[in-house]
Amino acid sequence: MDEYEDHEELDDWNDADDYEDDNDRYWGYDEDDVLPDDDRLDEMAEYIGLSTTRDHPRLPYGTLRVMEDDEHVMISKVLSDIKDTKGRHHQLDLSFAYLGDKSMEKVFETLRDGLEVTSEEEQPVNACKNDGEEPLAQREWLQLVAPLSRTLKLHHKPSYDNFRLLELDRNDLTASFLPVLCKFLTDNLTLHTLSLKGNRLDNDPEGFSNFARALGRSGLRHLCLSSNPIMHESLTAFFDCLPPEGTALECLELSNVLTDELSDTVTPEDDAFIAAKAAASYIADSQRCRGIHTLLLNGNGFCARGVRTIVSALIGSSACIALDEDEGAEASQIRQLQRDPLFVTISREKLRRPNRSLEVLELSGNVPQGWKQEDPQKELEKFDDMRKRYASIPLADIEAIVSYLDIRARRMRMQSSDTTDEAVPLEVSRHLSTIEVTLDEWESDFQEAAEFGAGLSASNWQALKKARLDANKADGERCRRAALALLRVARVLGCRVKAAPVTSLESSRSNKDSSDFRFFDLPPELRLLVLRLLDEDDSLSAHQFSNVISFACDPSTIGYGEVEYDWSQILKSNDGIAAGLENSASATLPAERWSWSECFQLRAPPRDWDADLLDASDEYDMLRPRSSEQSWQYSTEKPGMYAFLESTLTQRAEA
Repeated sequence: MDEYEDHEELDDWNDADDYEDDNDRYWGYDEDDVLPDDDRLDEMAEYIGLSTTRDHPRLPYGTLRVMEDDEHVMISKVLSDIKDTKGRHHQLDLSFAYLGDKSMEKVFETLRDGLEVTSEEEQPVNACKNDGEEPLAQREWLQLVAPLSRTLKLHHKPSYDNFRLLELDRNDLTASFLPVLCKFLTDNLTLHTLSLKGNRLDNDPEGFSNFARALGRSGLRHLCLSSNPIMHESLTAFFDCLPPEGTALECLELSNVLTDELSDTVTPEDDAFIAAKAAASYIADSQRCRGIHTLLLNGNGFCARGVRTIVSALIGSSACIALDEDEGAEASQIRQLQRDPLFVTISREKLRRPNRSLEVLELSGNVPQGWKQEDPQKELEKFDDMRKRYASIPLADIEAIVSYLDIRARRMRMQSSDTTDEAVPLEVSRHLSTIEVTLDEWESDFQEAAEFGAGLSASNWQALKKARLDANKADGERCRRAALALLRVARVLGCRVKAAPVTSLESSRSNKDSSDFRFFDLPPELRLLVLRLLDEDDSLSAHQFSNVISFACDPSTIGYGEVEYDWSQILKSNDGIAAGLENSASATLPAERWSWSECFQLRAPPRDWDADLLDASDEYDMLRPRSSEQSWQYSTEKPGMYAFLESTLTQRAEA
């Protein structure tokens, strides 16, 4: 092959700046171009010294659509096409097929039966071969997930190795299909996106509770449930049952899911507000929503009170921006009223840290006539009346009252039924007769008082929301840069080789240079302090700093996330811990031992990071933060980098 022609072809292939439409790009070629076959790729790769497809198989990439135009979809054809795909596709698009629960259940049975164990006769066309010419059934990491999971006591079944994106919009699926989804999601570490828009997933609190728990045992990144008649009981149960250790979700779409159907005892606004409080509780829990960066809650009728509660959970207990100097008389009076001891005390007792992971929070269409500016005079009168109503309560009793009302509100929301208030504390009972309000009204008033005391008002909540989201984005970028800078140094120090024997000549030289600074002569605690100074912006929390140091000092983490990574290192590392061996501990840095079990359970489950990064690049409009720079491009990022960031929970800042 002519050398000049080869270079020209490689330049065309690698140039990612020649595309016209960002949405049509994939590794620098347009959708109308022809992707070179494996032999041609191997020839090009060998010429420039890269690994070939014989060394590492291509990732499945392509969309399987079984419906064209408006033709009627036959379930037999769907099942046949799925069986014939043989690992060539990463996306299954069954949108607008209207299959219903029974037919879709057959589809999921085929997905499970065909993917849990791959026979030798039906190997993926892109599977590589070893020196013995024996086909490799799956990528190495999938072969090790089963023993790895059993060792760490996390997952009990092998994962699935085929479709990573499922589009099931408009298929007439109901809540009766939720158990099938739960079974498919449980221990599924490869499914990236599940879209269920426009189905008929209706009210089933128990079903949605189980669905939320199943998410905690999957590697799902993007879940879309928009435009389903879920109703407030199920939405509340879903948010409240998302596991306390968190999920791998990064994008959650729940727009237009609350219907206008009335319950027997409350108004639609009260129904929606219950769901809004559950959403706010989820947002305020940094561990449960550890990786969520996009949350869509449009068109759910939360009303002004529900929207303010959600925004309050986002910004925490203190406002981050001040009103303009020419704020007006009413706004100035509101600011003065917010400093009243009652509101300040309630806000302090309900102290919450701001959410630091969300970068997109959409709440459009939740307030009737939301385009109209709320009257600040009415807000001023409402909170002034509230101040007078509770003026007789001593500030010393506020702590006990707030604690009791919070526990009671969560218990009632979880039980979804009336509860008796037998164990009412003395600080509450002795004031009930004087203030003349019910416990429900009291709880609602104190919730609004806490939001008001934190600086949130009808005139500034949108500005506060935007400021918090912008701060999360900027702080996240600084956090990722700091984590990578710390890793570069800590890896060298924590995993350094043993020092060579010192010769007499070197000994004499060292005596001459004894005045030079020697890092390893410092006490271990001071070594960590020096490393802490690498984070110039103080972006990393103490917990994140500890995670990075532990990751850097463990040899089993070297190369984690890359295609070439040897997953058996995790098994060996875990066996060493079980045997009580200390040889993996760093002799140069006082780091806590890295725990793969803790990482997989609380921060990032094991996954094919190469495929995960590729699938994220498809979501151009909702691309999750995966870079330490403002611009993002798939071809310049490495899966191992983001595997490190998520495994140490440094992909976003902490409060």
